[in-house]
Amino acid sequence: MDFSAKQSGIFYIERVRAFYYDNSLSSPLKIEFPEDVFIHSEVIDRKKFYVLIHDFLVKNKINYHKVIYIILSPQITFEKDFDKKTVISEAEFAELQDMIPFEEVINKEYRLGNKIKIVNANKHLCNVLFGIFEEGKFLVGGITPLSILKELVSGLDKNLNLDLLIGKTELLRSYSLFDVEDPSAANQSRKKNALNIRYIILLGILGSLIILLTALLLLR
Repeated sequence: MDFSAKQSGIFYIERVRAFYYDNSLSSPLKIEFPEDVFIHSEVIDRKKFYVLIHDFLVKNKINYHKVIYIILSPQITFEKDFDKKTVISEAEFAELQDMIPFEEVINKEYRLGNKIKIVNANKHLCNVLFGIFEEGKFLVGGITPLSILKELVSGLDKNLNLDLLIGKTELLRSYSLFDVEDPSAANQSRKKNALNIRYIILLGILGSLIILLTALLLLR
């Protein structure tokens, strides 16, 4: 199993609301967030945030056998552009980080044509969203800033077209803030780890038996 073998859905989140879209829908579904739950990229109440999204998915019968691509609105990311020849100093980078009002920040440097764009997002929000969908048995294919996609996909700079993005899943994975492992690779890794553990246990048992037999022979 890999990402390409499963259906895809997009969860696009803004400052106070989010939209879900997949190919089975004629238009995106909307979810509004109360201020005491989520506002300005901050999850105020994780439990209520989880319940809202979970109930939204259940109510709209969104099948969990999907890969979800989370897209972050420019409303909830912090960005700065540099010329591609710029050597960004530690002081400049630190100054940029100081402007961001989050305790934990995830950032990534993107090289796009003649410029470098540094995108920063609330790491806690990303982790919470990732956890919610993982707990709901969805696969998360990536968490990608819309500002980057606008640079790469023609037409997005004027109109948010989730139908267009649903066909760009490889792009969504490639430009994700997080490196998301392909499930097939993860499964192979887990199988190898399980086999290695079994071999270690068997070697341990064999070693114990050899020591025991040696001790018995010496006692004779």
